[in-house]
Amino acid sequence: MDNTNPPPEVSPSFLIEKVLKLNSILESLNLKPQSSHFGIVCKKEVDSDVMLIELIKDNEHPSDDVLNEDDDVGEEEFEGNHFDKFPTCGELAYHKTLHIEKDYIGLDSPLNIMSRSRYNWIMTARLAPRKNPKNPSGINNFTGRAKGMHIFVENFTYVLDFMIVEYISLVIDPRVSHVVLGIPFVELSGMTYDSSLGIVRLTNGKEEIAYKMTHKIEQYDSLSNDEKESMKSIYLRNDEDKKKGVEYVMSKILGFYKECLELGPEYQTGQG
Repeated sequence: MDNTNPPPEVSPSFLIEKVLKLNSILESLNLKPQSSHFGIVCKKEVDSDVMLIELIKDNEHPSDDVLNEDDDVGEEEFEGNHFDKFPTCGELAYHKTLHIEKDYIGLDSPLNIMSRSRYNWIMTARLAPRKNPKNPSGINNFTGRAKGMHIFVENFTYVLDFMIVEYISLVIDPRVSHVVLGIPFVELSGMTYDSSLGIVRLTNGKEEIAYKMTHKIEQYDSLSNDEKESMKSIYLRNDEDKKKGVEYVMSKILGFYKECLELGPEYQTGQG
């Protein structure tokens, strides 16, 4: 039988109490820097049971642009003691690179926090590609690198490195877009990269697949910026593929990605 009674309303003061208790625990474990003065803002999305807590330094205030980006999120400020010990935005090493405000992304911290509304905004904003100052006529989606970030996967924490790029969904193969690339993927797939030829090879000892990066094809310089932006990597057929008349071997390609969806214990750094 379905429970027709709505869940009990959780008060902001209760949530704030839990946040402060978490801060104390992390401080006792030496996982957080020293205290600084912060205000606590509780947010609740419209038509949602999720209560978000935003931690704002006393001399920092959300800009009008940030507030407009979250028009669907109501907020109520609460006065009280400020015991927050999370780093400020200015202390986050990649804050400016990530184009994100009010998100907690600390490279040396076991916690990386982002509200759902902020995540949705990032996924739907579709940031315009950046211009490379060394090549103003070209397009450069590369933004920066995040090294050694602690990511939670179920009960364990894994250290991963990321390349940070702006909106590139046009050039991602939708059939393998659910795969997260990183050190585990490189090791499990036997991936190698020939930078002079721009060719990426994946091998499992029996079979091999290869892609050529678009910037290494002969006609690349003659393409327009829009054509360069939307072009996918080129799948290089081997002799067996050519004999069978196969243009793109999807079943074989997915086989290289299948085992990469599970991180091995050698990447485990802690237990939650």
